[in-house]
Amino acid sequence: MNFLIVLLAVVVEFIVKSMVEQRRRGWTILWVTWLEGFCARYQWWTKSVAIAVIVGLPLCVASALFSILHGLAPFLGYLASFATLLLAFGPEDLSDEVETYKNQLAGEGSSGVPQVTFATAGSDYDVGDATDDVQFNATRGDLAALAVSANRAWFVPVMWFFAAGPLGAIAYRLICNLRERAGLSAEIEALLGDLCEALEWLPARLSMFLLGIAGTLLPVLDCGRDFGVFRWGSSRELLARAALAATDNGRIDVPISGDIRAHRIDAMYALLLRTLTAWIVLMAGVALLIR
Repeated sequence: MNFLIVLLAVVVEFIVKSMVEQRRRGWTILWVTWLEGFCARYQWWTKSVAIAVIVGLPLCVASALFSILHGLAPFLGYLASFATLLLAFGPEDLSDEVETYKNQLAGEGSSGVPQVTFATAGSDYDVGDATDDVQFNATRGDLAALAVSANRAWFVPVMWFFAAGPLGAIAYRLICNLRERAGLSAEIEALLGDLCEALEWLPARLSMFLLGIAGTLLPVLDCGRDFGVFRWGSSRELLARAALAATDNGRIDVPISGDIRAHRIDAMYALLLRTLTAWIVLMAGVALLIR
């Protein structure tokens, strides 16, 4: 049933109507802001207690709610799970962000950094220069950041929902959103980083392979071997490098009209959509095997 819910949620999110406006309300941020304001004054509010309460309490409430709904009628439980997965995507709508990115490129000419979420994070990933093409290398940070955003927004929530149901998706979205939040103490940020890495480690390795299937496989495998596919604490950088490897060797060496950066961001977004399709196919195969 989890696979069918994943399939339906992907269809609704990408074909019918995105739930981005509901996700932008920032329920995770409101929750942690209120809780910190209430509990931070107490000495027992240590980093481990804070994370246990911030993440564990919503999971306990959600678990009780899903149990009640399933007890009343299984359909209500499945409907709640479906809504949970839709809210666990994102939080940003990458399709809108890509269009905004291209519109800003058209408006600002050939310089400047488009002010969208993934582009402003482009400098966070050390991806190097893979080619002698200066124009291509200039966009590598944005392309890598888009791939990492897709992993965070699509691939990881889908995998954890498929593996652990709505509680898995809720846990990842809580931890991931809190990790991106400024203003937390250094100890809590470090613990959230470790938890996020634990939840992203396996999905990042699977996404690396599926990026190769959706793009160019051998360069992706070479990238994983050279970078170190089993390295801890490097899942996002590995994913970024794998996405670039999947596109670097698959570029069309013919004249392209318009802004070359817009063409390449479209190509990366198309690759990520194909990778999401590969995730769906992989989960369908697993669902058939465990029946």
